[in-house]
Amino acid sequence: MTNQDEILAIVVSYNPDRNLIKSIESIVSQNVDVILIDNASVDKNILNEINNQPNIKIVVNKSNIGLAAAQNIGLQHAIKNKYKYASFFDQDSILPEDFFFSMCYAIRNIPLEYIKKWGIIGPNFIDRNTKEYARFAILNKKSFITFSFTNNQENFKAVSFIISSGSIIKVSLVEEIGLFRSKYFIDQVDTEFCMRTVTKGYFVIATNHACLNHTIGERQRKKLLFLTIRPNYHSKLRKFFIFRNGIHVMKEYGENHKGFSNLMFKRLVHDTLAVIFFEPQKFEKIRAIIVGIIKGLKGDFTL
Repeated sequence: MTNQDEILAIVVSYNPDRNLIKSIESIVSQNVDVILIDNASVDKNILNEINNQPNIKIVVNKSNIGLAAAQNIGLQHAIKNKYKYASFFDQDSILPEDFFFSMCYAIRNIPLEYIKKWGIIGPNFIDRNTKEYARFAILNKKSFITFSFTNNQENFKAVSFIISSGSIIKVSLVEEIGLFRSKYFIDQVDTEFCMRTVTKGYFVIATNHACLNHTIGERQRKKLLFLTIRPNYHSKLRKFFIFRNGIHVMKEYGENHKGFSNLMFKRLVHDTLAVIFFEPQKFEKIRAIIVGIIKGLKGDFTL
C-alpha cells in the first residue's frame, strides 16, 4: 500500500518569485512533507514566509551549488528519515489537487511485468507554451522510438527517460545506484540518472494516471523548411551545460546503447539549429555550445 505520507517532496529554489509559495502550498495540502533547498537566493523574504508553514524543512545553501547537488541534499534527508519515495518539483510547479493521490494510485496499479523492478515513475505532462503532451523516448539496440499517451488507451509505459519534475523515485533505488551526478550542476541530470537506472536493470515508468503542467524554458514551435523546431531560449550558460553534459553522458552510455547516441545527437543538433535560426545572442550561444562540446569530450567539468 502506497500512502502520500511515505513521500518526501524535494524542491530546489533559486531567486524564486511568489509562485514558490503557491507551489509549496499545493504540495503540503496533499499531506506530503517538503524539503526546500535554496541555492543562495538574494531575497530571503519568500523563504521566511514559507518557513512558518508546517511539514516543511528548509535548507539554505551559502552558494549556488547547482540543481543536482541540491537535490542530493533532499535525497540524503529522505534516506536518513526513512521515506519510501522521493519526488521532485520545480520552484514554479503548481500541482493539481489530486496529483499525489493519482500518483499513489498509479504506483499501486503498476503492471505485474514492471512491479518488481521499477525504480522511477513519472506523470504525463503538457507544455504550457506549446500545448503539446509529453513525447517519451524508448531506446532499442540501434535507434529509438517516441511514445505519447495522446489518443492512446494505455496508462503505463516502460520508457527510457522521464523529466525529474513530478517524478517519484524509490529511495531504495538511490541507496543502490547512488545519488544524482552533482558535477553536472544542471541539465542532463535526470537523463543520466535514468540511463543508470535502466542499465542496472530497473524500469523507468511513465503513467497517464496523472498529468503535470510544465514548461521547458520558453519553448515555442517553429517551422524550418520541413522540420518542426522547438527553441527553448535558454541562456548561453544553460547551453554550455546542456552540451557539455550531453556529450559526456553520450560518451559514457553510447557505446552500449547505440539508440541513446542517436537520440542525444539528434537532440543536440536540434538545439543547435534552434539557436542558429531562431534564438537571440546566436554567436555567444554557439561559442558556449562549442566550449561545452570540447569540455564534454575531455570530461572537464570546470566552467
